[in-house]
Amino acid sequence: MIEIIGILAAGILVGRIWRSNAWPSKIAGLVTVTVCILVFVLGFTVGAAPAVNNDLAGVMADAVTLTALGLAGSFTAVFILKKSLRKGR
Repeated sequence: MIEIIGILAAGILVGRIWRSNAWPSKIAGLVTVTVCILVFVLGFTVGAAPAVNNDLAGVMADAVTLTALGLAGSFTAVFILKKSLRKGR
């Protein structure tokens, strides 16, 4: 994990040094394509894993549960925040 943070920090440093050049803005399209390829490869890897395919219903149930709980928590946090901000008026 520390290696990833170091690489990210190095990229930020290089980006700050070369931000006056025009070519960093042209990289956005390349970044999009790279992310799409990485997502595809991740899906391919997950799809090829026998452990995931054998328990696909369980994995889907876990994903739906986590999504529902995450949404419920987000909505609750927004509701509480809105209420507390309205009291301050």
